[in-house]
Amino acid sequence: MLKFRTMYQDADRRWQETAGACFDYIAGEIQTPPRWMGRIGLEWLYRLMSEPRRLGHRYLVEPWSLLPLMIKDIQLRFLQRHRM
Repeated sequence: MLKFRTMYQDADRRWQETAGACFDYIAGEIQTPPRWMGRIGLEWLYRLMSEPRRLGHRYLVEPWSLLPLMIKDIQLRFLQRHRM
């Protein structure tokens, strides 16, 4: 990731590094989801079904706390585009 960070440090982009369950997969602590679930973007659902107590709040409740920030960002972008 250091190479990626160095290559794009001057780029005007917003990005985030994530590892998710990568370390748990490598260590053999949890099973990897079926490939078909990963291909269609449902790896999170497999993980939620595997560990509902640990991941339920994180996947089903926490994202809603970001909704006001998302709405504010959309409003600001809209206003910036439509200023005369």
